[in-house]
Amino acid sequence: MIITDIKTIKGNSVVVYMDDEPLMQSTKWLCREFEVYTGQDYSAEFLLQFNVACEIYLCYQKALRLLSSQPRSKKYISDALFSKDFKKENIDTSIDILELNGLINDKKTAVDYAVMRIEKKSYGPYALRSDLYAKKFGKQTIDDTVKEMYERYEIEELAYKSLTVKYKNLKKMSYEDVKKNFFYFYSKKVSTGVLL
Repeated sequence: MIITDIKTIKGNSVVVYMDDEPLMQSTKWLCREFEVYTGQDYSAEFLLQFNVACEIYLCYQKALRLLSSQPRSKKYISDALFSKDFKKENIDTSIDILELNGLINDKKTAVDYAVMRIEKKSYGPYALRSDLYAKKFGKQTIDDTVKEMYERYEIEELAYKSLTVKYKNLKKMSYEDVKKNFFYFYSKKVSTGVLL
């Protein structure tokens, strides 16, 4: 099987042609590493290995782009790659490589996200659990994170902080007074995400 052309499509990306038909998408770097050049004859087995390497590399690069904006869960990355039509085996291999390099750590990401949400928005346990679920963390990770966070933070103090931000006149009330009226605020549906 003879490679008839290798055309650059943009940047480092290329398309490898065999018999003037597009065979696969690759990168210039992978073509150099595998020594794939125009006019060379390659076995079907070699081209299959090269194709698998290209798919894994492209999948891994897409995962890195997803992680570059913010830390994400394994499930989120897996679903995003699957929606881009990458094969399950290539997704699993890419995620394994990311984990080995320490770029994906669900537990650490969930805890960091929870701390940020609690300190910024004064989230209560139910609101935090819902938010972590929406970020596609596993059930065990969510349970462990919520338990750890509310051993670290007092729910009533978070509720007080949230209420004083939303209702400025509460700053005149003492913490004990707000605590006495806690269920009144709850019944009025004040910041229920915090109170829950």
